[in-house]
Amino acid sequence: MVQSQELRRYIDLLSRWWWLILVCATLGAGAAYVYSTQQTPVYTATATLRVQFSGTGEEFRSVFYGEQLAGSHRQMLTGRTVMQTAIDRLGLEMETDDLIDLIEVQQVPDAALVRVSVTYLDPGQAAQIANTVAEAYVDHNEAVQQSRYADYLDGVQNQMDEMAAQIEETASAIATLGTPITDQQNTELARLKTILAGYRNTQATLWNDYEQLRLTAALSTDSVALFERAVPSRMPDSAGTVRNTLFAGAVGAMLAAGVAFLIEYLDDTLKTPEAIQETLGLNTLGMIGRTRKENADQIV
Repeated sequence: MVQSQELRRYIDLLSRWWWLILVCATLGAGAAYVYSTQQTPVYTATATLRVQFSGTGEEFRSVFYGEQLAGSHRQMLTGRTVMQTAIDRLGLEMETDDLIDLIEVQQVPDAALVRVSVTYLDPGQAAQIANTVAEAYVDHNEAVQQSRYADYLDGVQNQMDEMAAQIEETASAIATLGTPITDQQNTELARLKTILAGYRNTQATLWNDYEQLRLTAALSTDSVALFERAVPSRMPDSAGTVRNTLFAGAVGAMLAAGVAFLIEYLDDTLKTPEAIQETLGLNTLGMIGRTRKENADQIV
């Protein structure tokens, strides 16, 4: 019952002050629209990246992991390393924070896709910046993924190089020995051949380990590719004008409602039987209707 009375009170208040709310909302929206239309037009271009996880052959799991990774890539894409790379490639005279302010990154719902949108004064430049940022991140992600196994691969490669050197040295020793004549030379030749066979077996094992490690690295990393390049927009971006207009209208309406509530709060007059009952605890015996002065004179 109390909640019903409160709701009725708010509805009654809004019904009395709706004109003020409408006027303030209209003035705010109109002012924002005029201001926005007078600003220099800007253009938005969007490039789309695809994130793919290769850790499993099951397609549905790849899609699931891709969606999860897309959220992480959305956060990392505006990193200072990527921004600086894009600035250097484009030859822009701006700081990384300035470029970040031009970019909006969004993850496509229910898809392993990330959109990179750039808003700029020139439509061609906006598309070029969006594509360059996307390409810079693709290269950055590939470098990061490769660095995860780089130390292991380098270690195995060094062992393979050392083994190749030992094989070459042993093979040279065998060639230098030539055709054995004495029993001692036969013994030495047999020893060198045994060592050479062991080196070659070790080299084959290292080569298999190296290829297996490369395969593991390829199957356990996620890849990012440029799915759709940005193209210059033919029309200026009107989203900012619409957004500013709606926002200003909403702010104007809320301010007007706040003023109306404040006026009602400060007004201590009793205007209705319900207000008299609630405030004084008295019942109303009768009410006098409001009449115009000319009608009152006729009655007299």
